[in-house]
Amino acid sequence: MKLDVSFEINLPGLKSVERNFMDYSQRCRVLASGDGGGMSTRFEERIGRIQSLLVSSNGTLKSDVIHTEFRPLVALLRFRDEIYSQVELSRYMIISLVNSARGMKGRISQLCYLYFEHFDRIPYIAEFTEALKAVIADLDMSKVKGQSLKTFRRSSNLLFSPRGPEFLAKSVVKEDAELLDYTRSMGIAVSGNCRFYERAKVLYFVEEIKEAELGSDLPLITQVQRPEIRDDRYDNELSIGLKVCAVMMERYIAVKESPNEIWRDCIINILGDPRQPATSPNYQRGWGRLDLVSRQYAEMMKSWLSRLDLKLFLQIFYEMSQAENLEDMERMYPPRKRFLEGLAQSKKIKNSRLILSKKAVSYMRSNYPDEFNKLSYLNLKGGNAGLSLIYLQIDDYHLFEGTHNAKVRGFREMPLTGFLNYSRKTIQYSELTRADGGFEVAHYKSRKKFWQADVLRELGEHGITINPELVLSRGDYLIYRRHYTSSGVYCSD
Repeated sequence: MKLDVSFEINLPGLKSVERNFMDYSQRCRVLASGDGGGMSTRFEERIGRIQSLLVSSNGTLKSDVIHTEFRPLVALLRFRDEIYSQVELSRYMIISLVNSARGMKGRISQLCYLYFEHFDRIPYIAEFTEALKAVIADLDMSKVKGQSLKTFRRSSNLLFSPRGPEFLAKSVVKEDAELLDYTRSMGIAVSGNCRFYERAKVLYFVEEIKEAELGSDLPLITQVQRPEIRDDRYDNELSIGLKVCAVMMERYIAVKESPNEIWRDCIINILGDPRQPATSPNYQRGWGRLDLVSRQYAEMMKSWLSRLDLKLFLQIFYEMSQAENLEDMERMYPPRKRFLEGLAQSKKIKNSRLILSKKAVSYMRSNYPDEFNKLSYLNLKGGNAGLSLIYLQIDDYHLFEGTHNAKVRGFREMPLTGFLNYSRKTIQYSELTRADGGFEVAHYKSRKKFWQADVLRELGEHGITINPELVLSRGDYLIYRRHYTSSGVYCSD
């Protein structure tokens, strides 16, 4: 018994298009798989013969063979995926295939679906889409009753292009539409393995994040972190996850702000903390790829993460003072908090690191696991039990602040070898206390003098100006204005 598998779109609506397309797909897939159950042996033989010819000719068939064997050839290309790995289809054959469909709406429809199903597998895609647009444009639409070909013609510049999925994704975002519904409205049957749609879905994440409200909690924030989406290709340089992260960071760079927690965590979940050796596999998989585009991404994220480091450090400081019932620490918490947060507001911090005691690490893992486990930190050995530090790079100056009775220490040259390239996991407190050429000051305060002014003066001598109003309480700021110069030099008793 001969099975008629001819297919022509002559349908009243999109649901009918998809239903009939699926019916045609299922019938051809059975035939092309060689499991025809005894049906259409002749058609199976034609498919097999065409496949053998393609393999033996290395992807080139004569135009007369393409024309007479059009139906089994297209079935082969649509439903036997292995053909794309067996042969490299020639440009001549691709163009001849389109030319053989000229003026024949059934054949053109089949080529359109071949294009949507195998979009990124089709070689010479630019030539293929141009030829396909031409035969669609030449078709006498007065004889076309179905809607799909009419839609393809109206939207040919959007759909039939090597950048077709990108154009579709942008249109969906612009129209504030739902991707699946919009794709179907274009006459594309989104069923089975429609690679055009899958590619558009990937690119849609990028276009959506470009237009989204800054920092908004969109469903795609979670979706883009899934490995199958995160690792999918965006272009020759970046995966979709890397591209989304780059767009997020570019948007915050443009407004000179730090990412909110939602977008920051998305970036860190995809890329990890950039404060790790640049030669490490984890860095190379993420930040290393972005570095090839621009090194600003990793540098900006290091600056932004300083706010999180400061938040966690101050939490450690406060909790330790409460747990150990240390009055001096409790007393010194407000001015240190004001000073550190003011430095962050000055936007002069380029980098930071937490340097934590074993006790602090245990506390953070227990109380702030979601935030802490994403961050890079160093272990601190020596010093008082529970002592922890935070390192801040302020422009090119290196400042260390600590809990308990630690002094503020600053250096114009980094005294710790291996610190800036993140090759170290541990430091000894004595490396700081014994380092040469540094500045240090205890957290003192008298009626007219205080430690913050000494730090401001040291930074000022290094060419770094910090607005004292940012880092001082209102009362201390008034004292500062009365007794200190703008560069932090004490000028009266």
